[in-house]
Amino acid sequence: MNRSILAVLCALFLFAAVSGPGRAASTVQTPAAVTLAKGTPVYLKLSKPLSSEINEQGDPVHLAVSHAVTVEGYVAVAEGAQAVGIVSHAEPRDYEGKAGTVQFKLVSVAGTNGKSIPLTSSVSSHTGEESETATRAFGLGICPFVLFNKGDAGGYAAGTEFKGYVAEDVTLPTASLPRAK
Repeated sequence: MNRSILAVLCALFLFAAVSGPGRAASTVQTPAAVTLAKGTPVYLKLSKPLSSEINEQGDPVHLAVSHAVTVEGYVAVAEGAQAVGIVSHAEPRDYEGKAGTVQFKLVSVAGTNGKSIPLTSSVSSHTGEESETATRAFGLGICPFVLFNKGDAGGYAAGTEFKGYVAEDVTLPTASLPRAK
């Protein structure tokens, strides 16, 4: 055989071996799963008002995610996702100017794949304006009817922002997560 024909055949053989159907195209491999790390911040807004006059211990607290949480280019928690907390203490306002108080803690948030992701935070607490000392002093000395004055209720308006944290490492399969834009 002629050397040039042999060289062309060898080149064609090599080309077919390198670009043939058995060889995958070179792409960036996507991981099978990503880990949402413990301590990752989750920014939330209160969906409904919370008040020491309305809510009781054990009541659910409804929140929505205000900023998407991403990990390695995937959206683990979408903006607007629902989060849940629980009222851990509620004390209504009372006579003699005693203010009301309400506390809650975060429980979980819904991931984009539907998985519940546990949350933690320091207990959020709000106490209303107290007028107990002034009420007692004024009521005892001048007008006993002032003793029936109540302090302000403790609470938060809808839209109040809070910061929670992922409570434990959570592994999420990438096949169920959208890519971040």
